[in-house]
Amino acid sequence: MSSMKIKLLGLLILMGCVTVEASTFYTYKKPDGATIITTREVKEPGYELLNITIHQANGPILETRGLSNNSVSTSNVSKPTSTNSVSKSNVSKFYKPAALREEVKKSFEYLKPNEQVEVLEVFTSSVDSYNSFIEKGYALIGESIFSDWSLPKNSLVAQAKKVGATVVTFSKSSESTVSYTKSDDPNNLDFIYNYHVVFYVKTNYFKNPNALGIIIGQIPLEARKTYQRNTGVYVANVVQGTKAYNVNILNDDVIIAINDNPILTADDFDNIKAKELKKTKVLDFKILRQVNNELKELNIPINFE
Repeated sequence: MSSMKIKLLGLLILMGCVTVEASTFYTYKKPDGATIITTREVKEPGYELLNITIHQANGPILETRGLSNNSVSTSNVSKPTSTNSVSKSNVSKFYKPAALREEVKKSFEYLKPNEQVEVLEVFTSSVDSYNSFIEKGYALIGESIFSDWSLPKNSLVAQAKKVGATVVTFSKSSESTVSYTKSDDPNNLDFIYNYHVVFYVKTNYFKNPNALGIIIGQIPLEARKTYQRNTGVYVANVVQGTKAYNVNILNDDVIIAINDNPILTADDFDNIKAKELKKTKVLDFKILRQVNNELKELNIPINFE
């Protein structure tokens, strides 16, 4: 379709003379400076409407209204060029390091000078991807969450080298009604995607002779009725090859006592475990576990010799 025909068709649609199946996309600047594209108007405070794009179903863009200067364009929204790459700055601009204790960071195997960064796109949920890496003995050291047109691999590698990450994963999603595929966007429409980038390193922390091999936290609020308690430590992850893994402590177990000493918090867990290991190398862990929708109490002894 020629440019003149598109302009005329867009004008006729706006005047109500022609009915064409079309979608309207709104581009907003979020309060944090990132940009999103969506098919609905956003009424939340702090969101600045940048432009409105009318896109014919299975056809070209009919009109793009740039609200900053009231201009009207019939071409696609231009992608950032290499000299004006939002992606490169966004990976580092929105990077947030994980809150980690210094003793934990000392066990990290950071990227070596001549080592290659592994970059992986993940298609599962961020939680599933995270759990998979933690189980394999990796630690999350930071992440970036932002919106952009594209995500050049070199921007991921550059940030990984900056923070010492050996593995970088990224996932992307769109708020548009047009489905996302790994190939080119449908109808060559330039979508803005929501990116989640995660940086990992291998850790030797769980190779310590006194390490159990679990990631613990508070019992999630939604699970407290199931366990009928607020106290105890929740097993969020179990690392492969560790003592906990080998005796079949599982994700979602709740540890309520060590050698009959009640465990109320994560601090209790660390302190009582350390105190008991000075007395004996065999610790008895009392655990709550859901088995076929029934809450059971188990005793699991672990030898730390």
